[in-house]
Amino acid sequence: MYNHSLGVYTQFYKSDNPSVAMKQSFYRPMETPLVKTNAILPTTLWPNLIVATALHPWRRHKDSDPLVIFNQVEIRAELSDQLRSKRLPSLKRQVIALSNAFVCPPSDIENKPGYILNLVIKILSKLDVTLGKIKFAIACIDPGLESKEVKHDNEFGQAKHFVCSRLGLITSMVTGHVCELLAACGSSMEEFGYTFAVDQPRKKAEVLKIKETCLDSINRTLEFLNKSELSFMQDALRAHIEMVNAAHKKFIKFINRPAPKSATATRRLTCYLNGTRNRRAEIGKLRNQTYSTLSVIATIRLTRLFLEKMLKISTDTKNFKMVTNLSSSEIFKFAGMTTTLSESIERLIQAICGEITQDQLQDIMTIHRANAHLQCDPKRIFFAINHIFVSVDHQVEQPPHKIYYKNWFYEWNKLHWMVRQKFIDSF
Repeated sequence: MYNHSLGVYTQFYKSDNPSVAMKQSFYRPMETPLVKTNAILPTTLWPNLIVATALHPWRRHKDSDPLVIFNQVEIRAELSDQLRSKRLPSLKRQVIALSNAFVCPPSDIENKPGYILNLVIKILSKLDVTLGKIKFAIACIDPGLESKEVKHDNEFGQAKHFVCSRLGLITSMVTGHVCELLAACGSSMEEFGYTFAVDQPRKKAEVLKIKETCLDSINRTLEFLNKSELSFMQDALRAHIEMVNAAHKKFIKFINRPAPKSATATRRLTCYLNGTRNRRAEIGKLRNQTYSTLSVIATIRLTRLFLEKMLKISTDTKNFKMVTNLSSSEIFKFAGMTTTLSESIERLIQAICGEITQDQLQDIMTIHRANAHLQCDPKRIFFAINHIFVSVDHQVEQPPHKIYYKNWFYEWNKLHWMVRQKFIDSF
């Protein structure tokens, strides 16, 4: 009896109507039987088995328009729900079953050489179908639009391009890890035979590590599917704060690094031999370096304080609420501004520490570009926050809570401008 279950899951558009075409799926068994159920699969077939399982041919109708597919909101939302409730949990179970088949073999495995292979083929047949359904769902959920093109998805909810494009990237990482697990199992079995989990503990540990990576990526994808737009924005702000903190630590480590003894001794000797005038010049340089150092530290800390205040506004649900009719284009613009701000701090510190290039002129240009962004971006971000978060109904005798944040930003901006000027002058 032949096992036809390991086929190629092929999804394509048979109808010109995207809403109909999306629901059409066809499972085509392989024309040639892969293996008899009572036969032992040679280890030399494992690479081909992995390729057959990991790769799924997709054919779309030549006239299908990604924008038309994207506008089928209900269907794409249904596919997202299926990913959350069915496809990813099934993939998780199948990954666990596949790895257990290899790393937890029966004690009398040598007497049952075909047991693992028959079990693995059953798992792979299910895994093949699951991966095919996931890939088809992602092809519909994220049809490949450019973010600048999507300005009409204000009311799309979780089917907005902002969410779907990221879901596509995350899911690609998941399927990549699954293929890595398949390759590791296949190569280990081909090289060491059926008992590699018993005879090769190092290979067993490798498979277990890849399995944990797969499960972690699946769990993160499930968490992503359960998040709201507000959660995405808060996570991004936290990530930018961490980036600024990392830049601060790097700069502190840089200024506290030990100076070369030979250079220090030579500078001191030259200073004293050349007399008082050069000693005063040396003191002036050191003082200017101190001003530069303090202004850089102040710039970093003020930027971090600004991002923390923006995060506080987003979490202050008592006084603010996020508008729900933002388009993906608007969300991408805000994300781009906050990213540029944190990256400007990072590039500034990298240039000061000499990590970008060996060209001092290039470092100076990088510092000036970073300073220009640090000058303009906070104001743009605050105006965007003012648009994205609106005040909750307040008591008549009290002013809106947003006024306090405007006053705070006014004071912060004055201090920030003064610190930047000190930095430019000393630099």
